[in-house]
Amino acid sequence: MVGCPLITKLTPQYGGLPMSSWREVAKTAREAEEARDNRDNRDNRANRSRNRANVPNVPNVPANPSLDLKQWHSGLIAVDEFTAPVGVTMAHWLDLIDDAHWMYENFASQAVRQGWKALDLFGVVPDEVGVGGVADRLAGARNLKMHSDVAVWSNFGVSRYYERGRCEGFHLLWELK
Repeated sequence: MVGCPLITKLTPQYGGLPMSSWREVAKTAREAEEARDNRDNRDNRANRSRNRANVPNVPNVPANPSLDLKQWHSGLIAVDEFTAPVGVTMAHWLDLIDDAHWMYENFASQAVRQGWKALDLFGVVPDEVGVGGVADRLAGARNLKMHSDVAVWSNFGVSRYYERGRCEGFHLLWELK
């Protein structure tokens, strides 16, 4: 078929010979595909840079999670639980400290591996009760489930949650005066 534009365009790819039918074009294309090297070369080490890391980059995980855990622990043990900061009632302060210690003991290692920050877990808003991080919102709940981006718990049958990263304006509870 000399007048077919598709055949005319494909002809140079297959040796430059004019072909008379689409069957010849298909046969030539199939033969070219079979002759091509089909081996799996995804692990071609010659093409890899020697400076590339052999582990994936996980942006939410801190470089040294144990250092974060030590800082959180140091902050929590430095808190005077019997002296409430200005603007915080003593009852709320005692509950907050109890919830923060419970959360640290049970969820800190998991949270730091998932990329949670101290403000998300132990952040508070001065002069406002229960609007800070997870510890400030728990209100004694002991059924916490930590996921990579959200913490979920319930108080008296009412489900509550906190989404990671919403800690603008928070202060760490161990920094309150």
